Amino acid sequence: MLIKGLFYLRNGISMELLLPHWIHALEKTHTGSVLSIKWSPDGNQIACAGGNGRIINGYVTERCLEWNGFEAVLTDERTVVLHNLRNESIERLEFRDRVSKASFSFNYFIVVTSTQCYVYNIKNFNTPTIIELKESNVTHISQCQKYFALADGSSVYIYNYDVRLVCSLKHANIHVEQIYADSLTMSNDVIGIKDQLDKKIIHLFDPSSGKTLGDGKPISHSNEIIKISLNQMGNSFDRRLALLDNNKDLYLMSIRILGNQRKMVKLATMVSSFLWAETSNILAAITNDKLVIWFYPDIALTNSDILNLTQEEHNIIDDYGKQLELINFYRDRIMIKRADGSTVYCPISIYPDKLHQLIGLTGIATNAKMLDVAEIAFAEIEEVDKVEYIRYIKSLPTTEMKNAEMLLLSGEYQEAEAILLQNHLYFRAIMLNLHAFKWNRALELANKYNLAVDIVLSMRHDYLKQLNRVEELHLFNSQSKQAS
Repeated sequence: MLIKGLFYLRNGISMELLLPHWIHALEKTHTGSVLSIKWSPDGNQIACAGGNGRIINGYVTERCLEWNGFEAVLTDERTVVLHNLRNESIERLEFRDRVSKASFSFNYFIVVTSTQCYVYNIKNFNTPTIIELKESNVTHISQCQKYFALADGSSVYIYNYDVRLVCSLKHANIHVEQIYADSLTMSNDVIGIKDQLDKKIIHLFDPSSGKTLGDGKPISHSNEIIKISLNQMGNSFDRRLALLDNNKDLYLMSIRILGNQRKMVKLATMVSSFLWAETSNILAAITNDKLVIWFYPDIALTNSDILNLTQEEHNIIDDYGKQLELINFYRDRIMIKRADGSTVYCPISIYPDKLHQLIGLTGIATNAKMLDVAEIAFAEIEEVDKVEYIRYIKSLPTTEMKNAEMLLLSGEYQEAEAILLQNHLYFRAIMLNLHAFKWNRALELANKYNLAVDIVLSMRHDYLKQLNRVEELHLFNSQSKQAS
């Protein structure tokens, strides 16, 4: 048999059509040879042109959404059947127009038809709130705790769950018709959208106003970005972006700008799928055919040395096979889609063992500058050097010095230096750079404030003498010539 073409949609549901050994449906038509195939923008209808002049129009049914004990099944183009698996009740939702998109999360079930958007609270499926749609081609729905987003042919519209339009997002490099699940992510305070022209760039928006976040500069990555996802819990200072690039490397990034740039660390390699938990800031990923769960991934931004102590690994190949995809992560259950299209649940502990709790506590206490708590937590996991350093920090006389040293503990040298300079602690800023072997910066500050120049030159001289090397830094050579 000769395959003349493959036609698929670039979204999380329709890409499944290309998975091996898994046929959604097979239809033998009486149209002669099929000469052309076209999907509708929402991915629910397909049209085929036959060699004898006939046209076939098909509709995708039996799509299923599961969330926290609820199951919603699209039985035909205008009917959704809801099963409450807790009390075994069934709700049959009928619509006047065909259903194009649906989403179930954060206690709300959203259904989009060709003319309207229905928003159901799980407490009452009898009286939905309804939005009259200006456009009839909604291609994507995204949800968070406070808002939900509808992407249609012209813009991305942000609504609250009282169905009030909050704002709309428009950008020259964002083509709404190309937005799908992996290219848009949202939380209560940030919306991230992948640039469709330059796939290394992510644009950030404020969902309450529609304006670009902060200084308006987008996030730029070194490689093409495949998927982005924001965590959901906490405030704006806790917001983290996880991204997967075309090298299958998983990165974690702070949305808040610290100093001149956002901090980013690599969490894992050879990642095929990842997902944030909906109810906590726990991150799960499939990497090297293992399910890895980070109970406190934030620790990578503050103390990456103990990141491995916060993670849990599950060997799931024997039970579930290969080519797995993470679909949903709610509380202590992760929904996984297998290669044959079936879904299974993998349970995890909702009470991580004592070590995981203490590792997470060290990161939380360090971020919150709770010195006593951080000291106890580091002592429990036998990080003696950090215990001694925290005791040294506690002995410092001023709050500014303590804050700078806590930033150093988290590896944030630029921010620590900025605090010292703002509070006129110039000598400590110079010594900070010397201890970090940032020789040029130390000499720049010494010359700028006319302070401790001899100390910088002396320490540099002793350093080169111990290594039996000659001076190669231009700034120090120039300084030596001026002194002579």
